[in-house]
Amino acid sequence: MRAQIVKTLLVVALVQTAAFSGEKADPKKPAPKVQATAPAESTAPAKSAAPAKSAAPDKDAKPAKVDAQKKPELKDTLAKLQANFDKTKDFSAQFTQKFHHKVLKTDSASEGTVKFKSPGLMRWDYTKPSTKSFIVDGKSLWVYQPEDKLVMVNKCFKQDTLTASLSFLWGAGNITKQFDAQYFEGQFGDASDLNIQLTPKVKSSHYKRLILVVDSEKFQVKQSIVVDLEGNTNQFKFNSLQLNNNIKAADFSFTPPKGTHVSDIPGSSNNCK
Repeated sequence: MRAQIVKTLLVVALVQTAAFSGEKADPKKPAPKVQATAPAESTAPAKSAAPAKSAAPDKDAKPAKVDAQKKPELKDTLAKLQANFDKTKDFSAQFTQKFHHKVLKTDSASEGTVKFKSPGLMRWDYTKPSTKSFIVDGKSLWVYQPEDKLVMVNKCFKQDTLTASLSFLWGAGNITKQFDAQYFEGQFGDASDLNIQLTPKVKSSHYKRLILVVDSEKFQVKQSIVVDLEGNTNQFKFNSLQLNNNIKAADFSFTPPKGTHVSDIPGSSNNCK
């Protein structure tokens, strides 16, 4: 459970790293429809398409690749992403999530909303296929499953060594210092999109690499994919994004509702230093 939670939270760190700046919500445009199955953080296995090199494009991906000669210098792309990251103070978005299980060849999908506020405040609210929330209040991580009347908590989440890869949440992220970057040889997204592969300089027991799908003209991140050590892929797509809207810190506070059972997240420590 603990490792699965960290894998899910890695995605928001990736999004914050690149200061995802997709299209703003269009009130005249209907919300996209997605299939609803089990979310990636659940223990239920999910389907994985055979990866290209390590991760395969989903149904929305195009097989064509961007001509290497037309790609901008990688250092220029990374500099623009870092600059966006540095100026993003908060964001909110709708998300769809697809988890591919490589060995079992099964998949699952989920959807919901996410909010982030620097430094270190985050909230994921899943709406399908079941209701649950992941909340980071700056110190503690709360997992709330209302249907089961269950709350789990890691009160020392900020100090947890397992969250070292989430340093972007605490305002300490630098792409080139923390990752080895290169253009990914496969292709997620549209044929013209740039796929940037980020491999952590310090090996993680939770994931192998991260892939950003970047618009080649606006340098906006359209998707983010986490590839774990088994080759499974956890793909997030974000839409209706709102940037720097002065989200209130109160949105990230959490008090267990009356009647819920509260326990520690397995493997976590509540002995904060």
